[in-house]
Amino acid sequence: MAEIQPSVQKKVQSTEKKVGEAKYVFPFVWMLLMTAASFVLVSTGFVPLKWLIPMIILLAIGQVLVQLFTFMHLEDKGTRMFIIFTAGGAVVAITCILAMLFLV
Repeated sequence: MAEIQPSVQKKVQSTEKKVGEAKYVFPFVWMLLMTAASFVLVSTGFVPLKWLIPMIILLAIGQVLVQLFTFMHLEDKGTRMFIIFTAGGAVVAITCILAMLFLV
């Protein structure tokens, strides 16, 4: 069998590392933009309060989804049980929050 030359192998590893690191930059920028948008919405007072809270919640949900799929690797195989338990926990949490809001 032919051996791969060390210099070629290092170039391949270097390219893979750059591609691996680059896939985190774009989602990180999106998370920064969502955070900045939240701060701008609150600090300017441009949006009425009845629309402000839902907009902040939507930005937070978007940020959580970006974090889960980017940094927790939910797109990888073998994460089905993690997704099921996370979704179950989210359903329980939302149910508790809604119960506290409407019962109090």
